[in-house]
Amino acid sequence: MVPMPGHVPTSLAACATLAATQHGTIARAQAIAAGVSLETVRRLVRAERWRRLRPGVYGLCLPRDPTEIWRQKLFASMLWLGTGAAASHRAASIVWGLDGLESAPVELTTSGRRRASDPGLVVHRARAWRPGDITIRGAFRVTSVPKTVLDLCGVVRPSVVELAIESALRRRLTTRGQLEDALERSAVTVIGRGILRELLGDLPSSATESTLETIVWRLLVDEGLRPVRQYEVRTEDGRFVARVDFAYPAVRVAVEADGRRFHSAKADWSRDLFRSNALTSLGWVVYRVTWDDATKRPRRVAADVRALLARRARPEP
Repeated sequence: MVPMPGHVPTSLAACATLAATQHGTIARAQAIAAGVSLETVRRLVRAERWRRLRPGVYGLCLPRDPTEIWRQKLFASMLWLGTGAAASHRAASIVWGLDGLESAPVELTTSGRRRASDPGLVVHRARAWRPGDITIRGAFRVTSVPKTVLDLCGVVRPSVVELAIESALRRRLTTRGQLEDALERSAVTVIGRGILRELLGDLPSSATESTLETIVWRLLVDEGLRPVRQYEVRTEDGRFVARVDFAYPAVRVAVEADGRRFHSAKADWSRDLFRSNALTSLGWVVYRVTWDDATKRPRRVAADVRALLARRARPEP
């Protein structure tokens, strides 16, 4: 059969359009379905117009951004593994934009039989996917947030999982009930199951409002200085004054995770000043913790808070 004039360019244009929705990748089967012959595919690869990313999977563009390079590799691996594969574990955490990880390996879970031998690819096996385990996020098939959190428990530190949980709840990507349901539905042999149960058991009802808050919370709890989260300070007649990140109401000490940039807007600065004055007028002391304080000087922060609580607990002469 002789191709019609312009048939191949039209087919190639269709491939380019499809690849644009797949982070610049296309599978050989997709190209053939679009009307490109196998010989044309081989010719494009030899001419280095298409780059071989995985067996039977090609890249039609070369991204410059490191994040997009990673996403292209992840999508190419997903195409190679087939319809039973989804981004999971650390890769799924990055796709969802959860806190805790800045980078991740190309990591997927598949219910298929294809085996991976590439050291740059981590593939987990699933006998079968449960309903609700997989969803779509952007262009990716990806494990749901509850499933991702459960999987994370088996491959990263609990502190990283805690950051992921707090950010997922804060952004309303999941609920505590959905996390608990994923835990209960999981097999008893799942690695990290106990970690998630412990984290959920220690989780207050109110979520933190930033990554820094979560870090400060964990710092204080680990030092035996567990505060009340998102505490509302009110006057004796019940009038609302302020909500503080962490509070020790008995001694009127508040700890604030100060994530503001050095140059705040004038209106924000004025509002914060009014708020601080209102707390001071009610006898509260506010201790502020910056990102550098929490990440570089955690012991100093803990010592300061402990000393402040001790001073406030002593009766006045």
